[in-house]
Amino acid sequence: MDYNYYKLILIVTQNPSSTSEFLKKLAEEKSFHYVNLNLSLSEKLIQIPFERRWLYVNEMLDEILRKNKHEVLVVDNTEILFEKHLKLDPVGTLKNISRYKKMIASVRGVLQDDCLVYARPGEEEYRAWRIKELEFTVLNH
Repeated sequence: MDYNYYKLILIVTQNPSSTSEFLKKLAEEKSFHYVNLNLSLSEKLIQIPFERRWLYVNEMLDEILRKNKHEVLVVDNTEILFEKHLKLDPVGTLKNISRYKKMIASVRGVLQDDCLVYARPGEEEYRAWRIKELEFTVLNH
């Protein structure tokens, strides 16, 4: 992963529990650090009023991921990044952090028509990214 500016492998899944098992096993076998992002970020955000969480989320993500002492992170359960009130570009956020930290991360979604798609068109959470514009590796699980 060292030759890329962005050091991210994004695993797209429609079966999060199966992917979580795979990622936990991978982290254990390779001695990578496993991060349950939903849990880690929720524990930090719970102390902040709901309507102000978006002001602190990037700082907290830096603390959890970018400043993490481990060389490679396996980041699972990333659904919290898609919460509208946090005002994030979830994939862009992971991509940005991967400039500083090698990461293997999972995202619930589908690969469809050369795009990574989260949720369905018309749903509030719907997002789509063109795979060729992402500048990192995207795998289907």
